Amino acid sequence: MIVYFIPWERSQNLMKNAERLYDEAGTFNCVAKGDIVAIKLHIGELGNPNYVQPFFVHEIVQKVKDAGGKPFLTDSNTYYHAQRNNAYDHMLTALKNGFGMAPFIVADGLRGENYRRVTTKGMLTEIEVAGAVAEADAMLVITHCKGHDLAGFGGAIKNLGMGCTSQAGKLRQHRTVDLEIDELKCIGCGKCIEVCEMHLPEIVCDKAKNISPRCFRCDICINACPKSAIKLVHQENLLKAIASAAYGVISTFKPDKMSYVSFAKDIT
Repeated sequence: MIVYFIPWERSQNLMKNAERLYDEAGTFNCVAKGDIVAIKLHIGELGNPNYVQPFFVHEIVQKVKDAGGKPFLTDSNTYYHAQRNNAYDHMLTALKNGFGMAPFIVADGLRGENYRRVTTKGMLTEIEVAGAVAEADAMLVITHCKGHDLAGFGGAIKNLGMGCTSQAGKLRQHRTVDLEIDELKCIGCGKCIEVCEMHLPEIVCDKAKNISPRCFRCDICINACPKSAIKLVHQENLLKAIASAAYGVISTFKPDKMSYVSFAKDIT
């Protein structure tokens, strides 16, 4: 794979620079006439401005059409409870954030249950690829690069591994990380239960326990614990799982039917 870079100079015409990059990289060579083309992106939560701006996406949509493709915007539902954890609210969020230039199809369906389970390599043996991604003829992966609490950095690989898998697939990846509660430190205050959006921890014999298979291994309870009694272990497994999941996503496409555009802008 050849990676092309172009500087982000606000004093220059960013649209023209992007178009020059697309031409040099052959970004749209993956699109054939009649292809149904997934444009995988992150449309942001309401009130969060840190995503690829719609005017860039509008240009990408037009380029796909010019190549004879039928573009649709897509992302999968979140596992955590937010405006994007079901298709109804996800689609409304996409429209409110300015992504109405092409049909927005939630990749894993109304409640995250539309997926294709495929075999993969690495940390995982199989992964649940979101249905609309698995069924597309070609895909453009549009990524807003950002920091990530557990992975460290989120780029195109995370956009594939997490962003193109169903809620079950996301949970599968996160569950490769283990969670431990130190009973000697725990005072049974219940703060972990209070901050967990699904209230998964429980107090048993005055000590916190979390044995729920639904636990996503986020760090909310860790940060809330006043005694630092909770920690994640084998955190590096998540990186391996994301890469493994990404491989599974790529396996659903024929060779040369994917392109990537990553924006290292407004990194948070």
